[in-house]
Amino acid sequence: ETALVRAVPAVTALPELAACTDRAALERRAALPEDPEVRARVVELRRELAHVAGLEKAGRFADGLRRAEAALTAAEALAHPPVQVAARLAVGILASRAGQFDASEAALTRTFVDAGVIGEDETAARAAVALVFVTGHGRKRPNDGLLWSHAAQVFVHRIGQDERPLGATLQTNIGATHSAKGELEAASAALERALELQERLLGPDHPDVAGLLCNLGLIDDDRGAYDEALARYERALGIQARTLGPMHPQFARTLNNIAGVRRA
Repeated sequence: ETALVRAVPAVTALPELAACTDRAALERRAALPEDPEVRARVVELRRELAHVAGLEKAGRFADGLRRAEAALTAAEALAHPPVQVAARLAVGILASRAGQFDASEAALTRTFVDAGVIGEDETAARAAVALVFVTGHGRKRPNDGLLWSHAAQVFVHRIGQDERPLGATLQTNIGATHSAKGELEAASAALERALELQERLLGPDHPDVAGLLCNLGLIDDDRGAYDEALARYERALGIQARTLGPMHPQFARTLNNIAGVRRA
């Protein structure tokens, strides 16, 4: 049932094909080991990590975390640090998705350091972006989340993702962290930036755009800007009706938000 509910968001979260012809992105990828046996194991682990990412997108967090931990154990037995940091990143992200924020923070922090040491900038960037949310929102330490946002901005810029999906995710996480701190104006500004990026990258009718509209609506609601909140929720509802259908739980949550605003 969970996988069915998340089917459309999972499909829309597939990686961009443009990365396959992005010379800079391809050059950042670590070379495979020369030893044929080790090379085969690394390729196998990369495939497994791709499957783990699919489980995460489908909402199967417990299964994904279990397989990510097994992949990390296998990776640690190989003398190939790039696949080790990739596996630990997967563990950190899945632990966060499963609500295990303490374990997630530990895994992601080590990932950030180890990836930075070996020059795996993309892995370091993804770890730092995730740590903004994990520490700032998940572990209720917004000041730490905002500190991580500075490191994240450095690495996101270094890999050219300021105006790409990872940059949008960073702005979303910064918004969530400011919101946790009660800084509603700063939260709104970050989420507006994320919305601008996602509309340009994904189009105006993408489910992620609807999600950002709902997050902005919550902030408007909190500061008593009910007309603005209602406009955002109603636009989000239209997107969800077209992309997810009126029987989807996200559609129901947006209806509930609209009811709350009208009651207020």
